[in-house]
Formats: sequence, C-alpha cells, structure tokens
Amino acid sequence: MTAPLALRSVTYRYPASRSPAVRDLTLELRRGEVLGVIGSVGAGASTLLLLAGDLAPRVTGGELTGTVERAGRAALLLPTPWTQLSGMAFTVFDEVAFGPANLGWSRERISASVERALTRVDVTHLRDRDPATLSGASCSASSSPASWRWSPMCCCSTSRPPSSIRSPRGASGS
Repeated sequence: MTAPLALRSVTYRYPASRSPAVRDLTLELRRGEVLGVIGSVGAGASTLLLLAGDLAPRVTGGELTGTVERAGRAALLLPTPWTQLSGMAFTVFDEVAFGPANLGWSRERISASVERALTRVDVTHLRDRDPATLSGASCSASSSPASWRWSPMCCCSTSRPPSSIRSPRGASGS
C-alpha cells in the first residue's frame, strides 16, 4: 500500500516571499505513524501542514517544486477550532453532518458517519450542544470529528490533540 503521505524533494515558497518556507524536504508518513514537528516561528511546520492538507499552493498560491503524494483524503485541524465551524448548525451533531449533507449523502449514511466520528474522538456527550456555547477545549474536541467524518488517511494538526487540552474534569469524562 502507498504511504498516506509522502513528500519528495519539496521546496515551497509563498507568493510574497523571496525565500522558501520549506526547502528540499523529503518524508514519508506510513499508516498509523505519528509525526511531531517542532520548531521556532518561521521554521516551516505550519507550511508543512498546508502542503500535507493540499492547501499549499492550491489555495495559498506560491511556488512548489518536488512532489507531494497523498493516498487519500487529508484532514487539517487548525489551532483555532471556531474557524472550522460552519456557523450554520445548532448542535455538534449537525455541525459534523454539515459537509456530508451538502454532498447529498443519505440520512442513514450521514447519521452512521457522524456517530462513528463522535465516538472516535470521544465527544458523544457533546452531540446535542450548540457549538457556539462550547469552551475552547470542547470546541477543539468537537471540531475534530467534523474532519474525521471523511475517514481521512492522514490527519494534520497545528496544535496538541483535542484530548490533551481538555481540563482534568473534561478529560476524565466527568
């Protein structure tokens, strides 16, 4: 099987920049592997995530050399989860269902997908909450199933996983 994510000799430069944000990067991420990228501001970690999530240069513009290969969908979780909410849903369940509904999926398929995604990241207790009323950690935790509903081959996050930023009470399920 092809690796979910492979970058080969990738150099990427943003449109307004003279120097590359990432230079000659090669990596392969296999199924089940977790990769942590740590660096100072400007080191290229967020750029790597934009490349992995197929946003750079497709959305950001700029110049890419080398190859980026994805074996399937990539989910990108941003450090500001409220920017990933549609603003059109009044429950976490409906927020997670928003994308599939817009793709014309059947109600049964949507429901099964949403339940699987909520269970996968342990936020079923938030299913009937209004996303606008959630704390930052709960909003972060509930934004990740919106990405998982697509069953991505690769999930990229610019911050710690949602379960690691919950309060002790929230993390224990109390």
